[in-house]
Amino acid sequence: MADAWLKLAPEAWPAAARYEIAGIERVDGVVSGTAEVWRAEADAEAPWGRFHIRFGMAAPGLPEPVVSFQNPEPIILAWSDAGQVGRMAPVVLSGRDDFPRDLKHLNPFPEGWPASFCLSLAGLNDIYQRFGIVGVVQRLRQWLVDAAAGSLDADGWHPVPLASLPQGRRAVALLVDPAFVQELAAGGAADGFVAGVARGTEHWTYAIPAVHAVEGGRGCPSPLAEARSRYIEDERQAGLRCEHFPWALVWNHEATEAPTFGYVEKLGDLLERLAPVGLRERATAAIVSVEAQNVVRRIKNHDKAMLLLVAIRRPRPLMPGMQGLSSDPLARSYELAAYLITGPTERGMADEANAVIQCAPRSWASPAVFRHTSGVPPLAGVAVFGAGALGSALVDLGLRAGLDDLSVFDKDFIEPHNLARHGALFADIGSPKAKWAEGFAKALGPVAAEGAPDLLGRKAEFWVRGHTLDVISATDEELKSKLTSARVLVDATANALVRSRLCALTPARRVIRAEIFDQGRLGVLCVGAATHNPDPFDLYHVLCTLYGRDDAVKEWLRNEHAGQVGLEEMIVGFGCASTTVRLPKWAVDLHATAFMPSLVDAMRAEGAVPGAGVGINALNDRLQPRGWRWYDVPAFHEFVRPDIGWSVRVHPEALERIRTLRGAALPAETGGYLFGGWDRDLKRVTVVAVTPAPPGTSGTASDLALASVDQCPTAAALLRRSAGRLHLVGTWHSHPDGCPRPSGKDVVTMSAMAADNRIIGMPTLMLIQADGPWPAIALSCGGDDQ
Repeated sequence: MADAWLKLAPEAWPAAARYEIAGIERVDGVVSGTAEVWRAEADAEAPWGRFHIRFGMAAPGLPEPVVSFQNPEPIILAWSDAGQVGRMAPVVLSGRDDFPRDLKHLNPFPEGWPASFCLSLAGLNDIYQRFGIVGVVQRLRQWLVDAAAGSLDADGWHPVPLASLPQGRRAVALLVDPAFVQELAAGGAADGFVAGVARGTEHWTYAIPAVHAVEGGRGCPSPLAEARSRYIEDERQAGLRCEHFPWALVWNHEATEAPTFGYVEKLGDLLERLAPVGLRERATAAIVSVEAQNVVRRIKNHDKAMLLLVAIRRPRPLMPGMQGLSSDPLARSYELAAYLITGPTERGMADEANAVIQCAPRSWASPAVFRHTSGVPPLAGVAVFGAGALGSALVDLGLRAGLDDLSVFDKDFIEPHNLARHGALFADIGSPKAKWAEGFAKALGPVAAEGAPDLLGRKAEFWVRGHTLDVISATDEELKSKLTSARVLVDATANALVRSRLCALTPARRVIRAEIFDQGRLGVLCVGAATHNPDPFDLYHVLCTLYGRDDAVKEWLRNEHAGQVGLEEMIVGFGCASTTVRLPKWAVDLHATAFMPSLVDAMRAEGAVPGAGVGINALNDRLQPRGWRWYDVPAFHEFVRPDIGWSVRVHPEALERIRTLRGAALPAETGGYLFGGWDRDLKRVTVVAVTPAPPGTSGTASDLALASVDQCPTAAALLRRSAGRLHLVGTWHSHPDGCPRPSGKDVVTMSAMAADNRIIGMPTLMLIQADGPWPAIALSCGGDDQ
């Protein structure tokens, strides 16, 4: 090497090289004063880089090393030329010819080239851009320490990397589902192979779909021609222009540690590498069998081509954290490599002189890949009600996070003005909003056909169903039949009737409500408990009590009370108008994005966060973020009247307030009014606030004359501050004698109240608190039942 290289004097070092050397010498283990700069002579052959920084790295000082290194170990950092120094990560090489080549973590360089350290499966450029040359050399130091300790692959089998091909060599991009390929290999016959048809477009190169893979052995070739014809017809109808060529997969079932994979340029060299693991003959047979199917075609600049995939079983599963691999331990132990074989038309595909180009696989877009990339756990089945601006944003974020089981309900259709803040595009105008979700999923990745089972349980495809359905008028049976796999219901309709319908639908599903108030300045997420207590109906009324704790809620309710919040009429055509809120898409997306962490916690397939609460996302008048707040809400105390089918839920703080007021008034009776909401569809009264006795109330040890609610300043404040969103739902009073049973006067009073309320069609509630922890409840739903 030295004869073709020129060592530069320090004064001739480029400025970028001097800067890099200063960083190198700061790294622990680098031998001070050993750094040198070398440049290849003009006519020298240097495929591994024409500009070097060389230095010595001290050997790890382990007492009993598994692998011994020289002290110091000569290291080369190689760039293609001096102009790349300081701009690109170097290739890290050993500076000695006798470096041990049996270590597993070396890059697949051709025989005779310097040993190249595999410091990152994804390549060094990302590390270099973030941490500079110091980060690269620190990685090298750790590599030497791990190699000396024998712990390079302690976390699992490390595959041969593809990110560090020799400089000037290229790899062909390949879209593939690696888990599917691993499972094909693990489940394949010992003497068989699998073949199929790959395709590519100008935008994505060489995709291997799973659907047409058919196993065959010698004398039993796959029906590739029929598969190719089906592809061409499907693409013709879709207006696509694709190239098609075959692929074959071969495997071995006996675990081996043989390196096997490495950089090759000819088919003969590849077959030679496969011989020690018994795959040379099988690979040749697969190539011959595939070519006999008359599907090998000219692609791009090649006369003809096919893909050969190889799966080598390793002694243990591949390292964790690798994207898209099988979750089955046996299948995950198969290391994969792919090669594009090309040759002229006059030669057979199995001719050993044919060229081989290594493929750089990219995982097929799928929910599993999206979850891995997003760091999101597997999610349960979800149904989104309302595919408007907010609903479409939640669908977009959910699918991109790996949500694979989704039902969308919306009765409306996409109009032109919807495009301003909806996920739809111009071509979607006039189509159902619910069906838009199906098309959006298809644009992201593979979508499972209706009723298609996921036999391997990998959730590698999206399962999205859009239902153009009026949720309010649909029967319970009709809704439940479309929610077979949904465990979480997300209401993004801004419709109180839908909220009630979903809360009443079934106790087996968690209900969440997402809504935007105050001209877009307030986003609210009501996350119901998995037990349905509380649910979004209860949480909405809790939200209305937060005016004293949250400035954004206070501003919203104050604006509503002043009449400053409401829908606007917007002309959308000749004499046609639509009521809406003028709000840009970025504001909707800000709220949707703020909602997603809490939604994901509630939608986890395993270990979902059980707590319920109200999330507040506030924007200022310029629609800039003001921050996210979360308010935990405990379970309400629930009192059920099975005889009339109604129930009463009382917030624990409201009950505690009643007990406190009773204790302060002893030995006299006292009472007040109950505020919250009631719902005829839910058959429920929810209490979130109570008042003390209004002025003018008189109470003795055995009697109470409760003054009118109109005289109660606390009630007036509740109504004013909640902008009328909290309603008077009943009364409460205490019994000092410790017996909560209604007295004769209570029965008469309750009957009179029920008669008055029956006229206006609302229920009547009386709560009686005695010594015990729980009050007695008297409830009428509009009849004489108490």
